[in-house]
Amino acid sequence: MQLNLMKAFLIFVFVCAALCGRRVENSARNPALVRAPIDSIRVTEAPNGKEAVLEIFGQLPSPAYSFDHVEIVRQGNRITVIPWLNYRRDQIVIMMTVPFQHKISLPLQKNGRFAVQVEGANRTYFEDLIRKR
Repeated sequence: MQLNLMKAFLIFVFVCAALCGRRVENSARNPALVRAPIDSIRVTEAPNGKEAVLEIFGQLPSPAYSFDHVEIVRQGNRITVIPWLNYRRDQIVIMMTVPFQHKISLPLQKNGRFAVQVEGANRTYFEDLIRKR
């Protein structure tokens, strides 16, 4: 009787280990994307006058996060920017925040007033930019 219980327990452990290992492998290939938590932004016109430079400042929740890409949507004179982070579930890290700064060039095709909107995980920031050249 004890031998059968021991065999059942070992089979259970091996099945659980196999399933857990497969889950880690899948998460490494399909990383999760999340919005970046933002502390502040700064928008300045570049010296050439044909583009603006957007600087995004924030804190990564842990070293398991890395900057992935920035989604930019233009609707007339409104420019919406959404920064995305890549979260790797398979990494073992010390839980600490990691400051980041990311610069983006925003081409400006015409003169006028532009509303820049940056949508982060924790809040949305708005800033106006006036191009006179």
